[in-house]
Amino acid sequence: MREFEIIESHMKKQRLNGRPLHNRRYRLTEKDRQLIKKQLKIFPLEDLLDAITQTHRTPWNIGDNPLSKKYLSLRLCIDDEHIQQRLEDFELYEQRLERAADRAARDTEQQRENIPASTITDTAAEYRKRRRAQ
Repeated sequence: MREFEIIESHMKKQRLNGRPLHNRRYRLTEKDRQLIKKQLKIFPLEDLLDAITQTHRTPWNIGDNPLSKKYLSLRLCIDDEHIQQRLEDFELYEQRLERAADRAARDTEQQRENIPASTITDTAAEYRKRRRAQ
């Protein structure tokens, strides 16, 4: 099935600070494939990918825990106990990213409004000459 390849590829692409979180030789086991088949009957493929992404964003799962152990198995990402929480967390995280982007855009716009028009139209050297002449 094409879904298996997509999920396997998605797991391999998960990174932290540019470094892969999984071995390049990562392969789905038969249990993983059975779980994926089961979950695809309930959730669309995009939801499974979002749950995997959210698991790989969670500090506890990527090793920020007392044992410094990574908890990134596919079962933890998409099993019945965890998938709904992962999807909710993914939605909240995406909303926070959108709000941060909106805030950054507003801040940039405010900074542009505060720049004197002469600095935009003239070169910096001409602007300094005019300021000194005053």
